[in-house]
Amino acid sequence: MSGDQVWELLAFLAAVVIFIPVFYRLKVNPLLAFIVAGIVLGPHMLGLIKDTHVTENIGELGLLFLMFTIGLDLSFHRFKAMRLYIFGFGLMQLLLTAAVIGGAAFMMHKTLNESIIIGLGLAMSSTAIALRLMQERGEMHTDAGRATVGILLMQDLAVIPIMVLLPRMAQTNSTAIGNMGQAFTQAIGAVTLIMVIGRMVVKPLFKIIVSTKNAEAFTAVTFFTFLATAWATNAAGLSISLGAFLAGMLIAETDFGHEVEAEIASFSGMLLGIFFLSVGMMIDIRYAWTHILQILLLTAAVMVAKFAVLYAIERYMKINKGGSITSSVMMCQAGEFGFVVFNLAAQNFHLMSTQTSSLLQVVIALSMSLTPFVSSFVLKILDKKRAAENAAKNEAVPEDINDEDEKELENHVLLIGYGRVGQAAARMLARNDVPFIVMDTDVPHIERAKKNNRDYMFGNAGNPRILEAANIAKAKAVMICISGLPSAIRVLQAVREISSTIPVFMRCNDDTRWGELVRLGATGVISETQECGIRLAAATVLCLDGDEDRLRETAAVLRQENTVNASLPTVGTGA
Repeated sequence: MSGDQVWELLAFLAAVVIFIPVFYRLKVNPLLAFIVAGIVLGPHMLGLIKDTHVTENIGELGLLFLMFTIGLDLSFHRFKAMRLYIFGFGLMQLLLTAAVIGGAAFMMHKTLNESIIIGLGLAMSSTAIALRLMQERGEMHTDAGRATVGILLMQDLAVIPIMVLLPRMAQTNSTAIGNMGQAFTQAIGAVTLIMVIGRMVVKPLFKIIVSTKNAEAFTAVTFFTFLATAWATNAAGLSISLGAFLAGMLIAETDFGHEVEAEIASFSGMLLGIFFLSVGMMIDIRYAWTHILQILLLTAAVMVAKFAVLYAIERYMKINKGGSITSSVMMCQAGEFGFVVFNLAAQNFHLMSTQTSSLLQVVIALSMSLTPFVSSFVLKILDKKRAAENAAKNEAVPEDINDEDEKELENHVLLIGYGRVGQAAARMLARNDVPFIVMDTDVPHIERAKKNNRDYMFGNAGNPRILEAANIAKAKAVMICISGLPSAIRVLQAVREISSTIPVFMRCNDDTRWGELVRLGATGVISETQECGIRLAAATVLCLDGDEDRLRETAAVLRQENTVNASLPTVGTGA
């Protein structure tokens, strides 16, 4: 590594150290901090990072790891269940958005070829931004979350016919639309073949490696699966990011998906940050300023058009109004692939001018930068409206509990969310003979509750009507085990609208939000990070023959000093 490269790395890390805390205090999505850092450090402002190609290449790795982690959370079973979203509504979104934007470009006196390229390039959304925002909001397993993933996957599949289209348009001076169907067919066939072969190889391979109990071998087989699948998709003419997603799905079919996710978490976030840094470096502040009015109008038009098309499609899909707004606003930006499309169209195939290409790239970068702000603003309004209306009218109705059953529900605990935390809580309640009922909106979780012989109800706990159907008035306590904090807060507010006295216990992975949750009515808030730290230390001290009584006193003091849940009972390893 040269001295210049070391200096550029130091400049990047220093910018991250400065910008991320500032944006965090302003409660702005940290993704924007990386984009701003890229603008400041890039060649168009301070020029502290000059080798943009290296940064872009590392950033692409961040995008691949994001797709990989999303794949880990979506098994092949779920992918099959989402095929309507992917090949139905995803394709509908792509074609309609491209038609709307391309049609507008044609009316602005662009050529037919330019209009098609502009429509397709801007029809794509940013996978990295949309999925990260959906994850932070805790919406990945809702209907809106599945629709978002399906639409984004179709956009990724569409990369292939678009890449086929560009050189053919340049060679034949035609739109080559007839070739797109063939390209899609080839893409679907290749994905199917990769998944079939992968399922035959990956699961047995992981079992063999795990049996060796060698951590290095486990990491090696993970990266082997990742790279082999990426190579296979590339060899088939598909995008590497699609290969990363498929690799995650293949590993999710094994019993070791959670372990793999933990292995890569430490460095995937930094790689993704570098990706957004590279996006910021593409923004030419001087050029943008001289064309500011045109850029702002085009950016607003693109974001509004994409939001309108996405919202219309998702409402057609019978997704509730709130979910449709959430998904649409998170995908209303133009995406990373647009940079590639417009660069190729201008530089390699001469299908548009370099001025048009540069202008469109600034629009893409600006729309990506604005999305965290716009989504935060819109969703705050939506959340307030939801709370005022007492829940969306189109939420799911309770299933599998009839009126007779409702009357029998009393002196029970209402356990909301049956993910990994909810399942652990259910086992604890069952072993202590505490009656409880599971409530969830995720079908696989409900199926798991059935399999485990738990009393269950399918429904959104943020709707007071659903809570009343679970006879919350006669319940002894409520446990909120869902991971997404915004969703958990909506449930807490719904519970408190019905009862101000029932004990409500909830989890929290954001240490800055404890006080807020207590003010909203939480009886006890369990800090995942603090409890893990206390119990790890307690187990270690006990192993070293420490005093158990002293440990309990110390743990109580720490909880009193640092949390709002000092009165909560604790059991287990001396803490």
